[in-house]
Amino acid sequence: RDGKSHHIVRDIISPAISISNSEVGAGTLTIAAGLFVRACTNLAIFEGGGMRKYHLGKRAEVSDDVYAMLTDQTRATMDEAIWLQARDVTKAAFDDEQFDRHIEAAQVAAGRKIEGDVVEVVTRAAKQWSLTGDETSDVMRHLIEGGDLSQWGLHNAVTRASQDVESYDRASDLERLGGTIIELPQTEWQRLAA
Repeated sequence: RDGKSHHIVRDIISPAISISNSEVGAGTLTIAAGLFVRACTNLAIFEGGGMRKYHLGKRAEVSDDVYAMLTDQTRATMDEAIWLQARDVTKAAFDDEQFDRHIEAAQVAAGRKIEGDVVEVVTRAAKQWSLTGDETSDVMRHLIEGGDLSQWGLHNAVTRASQDVESYDRASDLERLGGTIIELPQTEWQRLAA
């Protein structure tokens, strides 16, 4: 974004994108925009504004019988359409307006403090988002070590905890949860953090 970064509290934030694809060609292609916090190398992924496409072939959006009838030209056109969508979504992830919306949400989150007992808030968050015991402990530790008892701080603790899990898929889930926490509406945050 023209080399610009924004500061939230004491963090330097840049636009980010997450692109994932099945290693064996039997899953999905997923592209999602997010924020990258440079100081702690955390990544928060936002659900809106991305794309998810199922691969063609055995897991085609059309039946195997129909897919077998398609010409090479039709298959190539279907693939081209997917890659054009991927290009557009990737470009949009670095769009100034989208980045500004994400930064605004992050600034709002930085201003929303945890009002209740921190242990109870993390316990409620763990229950709400089905965190394991180890993940809950990691989130609590990172929240305390980070010293930012706010919605933004909880996001940071969750995305930092994503680096502690062994499963890439679970780490990605926690990165998406970080984006979800940033985007929590005021009323939901108050129920969680009171």
